[in-house]
Amino acid sequence: MRKISKRTKKEVEVRTLYGAHRCVLEPDKEGFVVNVPGLRGVATWGKSISHARAMAREAIELCIECTAEKR
Repeated sequence: MRKISKRTKKEVEVRTLYGAHRCVLEPDKEGFVVNVPGLRGVATWGKSISHARAMAREAIELCIECTAEKR
């Protein structure tokens, strides 16, 4: 895992049950905002980098599972 400074936006790969997904971590005042460009509308937040990655993993998996249920 790459170190992320408190001021720089970085791309990371988050591995899920459904494969790896590119995520963008952007620091804010109290943690990290996470956006998933490959999945429209998927965004989350975490207090630390590891928490942000875990939240991203959960958001990605839920998005994919909900999309599959609608079909």
